[in-house]
Amino acid sequence: MMLTDAFQTLRRVQRKEGARVAVVRVLQKLLGVPGEITAGREAVNQHLSKLYGHTVAHGVFKDMRLSKEQWWGGSYLASKLLGTYEQHIAEHLERLAEPDGVLIDIGAADGYFAVGCLRRGFFARAVCFEIAAAGRQKILENAKQNTVSEDKITVHGAADRDQIRSIAAEIPRGVILCDIEGAEFDLLDTDLLQACQHLHIIVELHDWSADRADRAQLVKRAEAFFTVETLRSGAVAPEMFPELFGFRDDYRMLAFSEGRGEMGDWLLMSPRSA
Repeated sequence: MMLTDAFQTLRRVQRKEGARVAVVRVLQKLLGVPGEITAGREAVNQHLSKLYGHTVAHGVFKDMRLSKEQWWGGSYLASKLLGTYEQHIAEHLERLAEPDGVLIDIGAADGYFAVGCLRRGFFARAVCFEIAAAGRQKILENAKQNTVSEDKITVHGAADRDQIRSIAAEIPRGVILCDIEGAEFDLLDTDLLQACQHLHIIVELHDWSADRADRAQLVKRAEAFFTVETLRSGAVAPEMFPELFGFRDDYRMLAFSEGRGEMGDWLLMSPRSA
């Protein structure tokens, strides 16, 4: 681990989990020593990978195949295989499904939601924006291995307001899913929200990376065009998954953890005319 990487990790973890945890994490990485949480999460990941062969076993995206080489979210593999990864978002996408509509996935990562939705027929096609080249390649690979045809999914680089506005103008129905690590407060300005007011928008809020006032300002902008509600994930009961019974209590809980330093919220913006 390079010193520059260590410094960046220190700053990131300090913002989310405090200075003491940050120092411990960085020292562990520098010395190559896995922490208890890392070891537990890896044990559960390996167990479920062998059991299900990188295929989602439960939930909205049941039977979707995941990449054996996780480019993004590898530490969340257990929750993806169990179908509990951001389960409340998957359930809202199912509820808002428009079989003849379009999913605009901004910050699509490896295509988990886009490919999952297309595979289930929730939308006719998906337009993905992902800033990382490795992520764009992984989206296409995951689409192929889940028999999602190339004409149903389009992949672009970084999200651009003009491009999003142009796509939104061409589709009468659909959903925008936005998860861009804090850049949502800048991207979703008044003009773009107005241009997309006929669509549902689901956006993850990354308050830890921005001024807390940004949330209030975004909500105020959105309420001019949408009905806005906050979405939070519900509790998951480990006893519902017999495949985890062989692990001790704390390891079972790690199967559902994303390792966040604080509770994360999402906003659901619904068109006022809906």
